[in-house]
Amino acid sequence: MDWLTLIVFFGVLQAAFLGTLLLFKSNKRHAPIFLALLLFIEAIGLNEQSLYYSGLIYNYPQILGVSYPLSVLRPLLIFGFAQAYFSGLPSLKKSHLLHLLPFAIYLLLFAPLIFSSNAEKITYLNDIKGGVWSDTTQGILFFLFNNLIYLCYYIKAWKLLKKLTPNIKLDKSSQSKWVAYLISFFLAFYLFKLLLYILNGFHLLSSVSFGTIVMLVSSFTVQLIAWFLLANAKWPSFNPVVPADSEEIERLITALETEKAFLDDEITIKKLALLSKIKQDRLTELIRLHYKDTFKETINKLRIKEAKSLIQNESKDKSIYLLGIALDSGFNNKVTFYRAFKKHEGVSPSEYVKGLKASS
Repeated sequence: MDWLTLIVFFGVLQAAFLGTLLLFKSNKRHAPIFLALLLFIEAIGLNEQSLYYSGLIYNYPQILGVSYPLSVLRPLLIFGFAQAYFSGLPSLKKSHLLHLLPFAIYLLLFAPLIFSSNAEKITYLNDIKGGVWSDTTQGILFFLFNNLIYLCYYIKAWKLLKKLTPNIKLDKSSQSKWVAYLISFFLAFYLFKLLLYILNGFHLLSSVSFGTIVMLVSSFTVQLIAWFLLANAKWPSFNPVVPADSEEIERLITALETEKAFLDDEITIKKLALLSKIKQDRLTELIRLHYKDTFKETINKLRIKEAKSLIQNESKDKSIYLLGIALDSGFNNKVTFYRAFKKHEGVSPSEYVKGLKASS
């Protein structure tokens, strides 16, 4: 067994393991389910490719063809993963079943191969190696149709990412950025694979070299997903980034600004969730969407705004007690107050007071 077979075999096992893990931890959320199905398809495809390019497929011809109809689901699952995570899936309609039409067509086309005898599959393998099928009109049409499907879904996924780029950049947890990078990587990998197909079609790249590169990159993709899922101390939530509605925003503003929850020096996202009657994960997302910042920074900004208002009201008097201002604004100590004030205003509270007195 050579090094490539070992790498691919490890990738197959890891993809199957991660897919199973995602399904068990999905909590019925769509995004991890789509990613799990994608990993299962990668495992099946990698396994079949490995057997084919190593020549072991002749010993196990019965599995030949299984990955062909499944491969056309890959771009659909990637787009579904992106939409489920970034904007949520729309209500299911009969028209949505049309997305499965390419898979149904491929299944019908390859059913004779999948259910053919081992002897017939070996004949098919010999035809492929001889370049018989790929040079036919059927082979060319299959290549064009397959890539058209990939392009359609990848372009849709890319447009979705581009539209949501401002929100993705604000995600301090890095989860949204990782999802965006993964989808971008799939798109780049597809374009790279398309280039390899063209080079192979013009006999500028051997089939063995083509297969080796594709298998290595596919294995790397699995490792990339594994690194993100297993390297984090906390399992990613994959909660969808759903746009805020007016009722949610109104509850958030009421709790934070009208009732001034930020004045509580022990306010936490959990406490605010109870006050606003919004789930904690959703509340974090709403703050990011509405205030364009994290919970901590939003609280500090509101406290600084309150502190400035108190300073302006008290500046009419000769003495201003800054520690009192800090405590009345929600800060629990002078150091934190000074640091936050300097960060957001560019000057210390003392300098701000001097500036007010000088201008009055």
